[in-house]
Amino acid sequence: MSEEYEVLIRKPSQLVNTGVFLFGSVFLVIAFVAKPYLLDVFIETNLLVIGSYVHKYYFLVYLIVALWMFYEFLVVYVTSWEISEERIVHKHGILIRYNDHLELFRVKDWSLTQPLIYRIFGLSNLVLHTSDASDPILPLNAIPKGNDAIEAIRERVDHMRQRKGVREID
Repeated sequence: MSEEYEVLIRKPSQLVNTGVFLFGSVFLVIAFVAKPYLLDVFIETNLLVIGSYVHKYYFLVYLIVALWMFYEFLVVYVTSWEISEERIVHKHGILIRYNDHLELFRVKDWSLTQPLIYRIFGLSNLVLHTSDASDPILPLNAIPKGNDAIEAIRERVDHMRQRKGVREID
């Protein structure tokens, strides 16, 4: 009798980017507030030519910081882990899409951590220790329902080891 497992899809939370968003926002506010005073500084130091260039291209500061924040948002947005009956597929990459496959019978151990800020939002960091050469440690960061994911993975690992006749030897 074959058990049917649904495919679990876990995506990291944008809470991972809290530091990036806070730093970027504070930097943009400071840059916006400081802009009128910069020209005065350049006038007082007789560097008016440099001051006019800084004033003219100041928008580049806003653009670079905004693009950096958007890039960090996209990195987290496009990352996902699909946990099926036989494998875990880690999908990531913005311009080039990567699909890393990990056979479940290779999972040796796992650990779950819940920092305080993650517990408030019901998130967890799940780390899988495997015997896979390309992914010996697979972190699943800021995922919702981490305890449910561990139980699902544990059941599927046991099922795949029995089905493939794999034994763990250290």
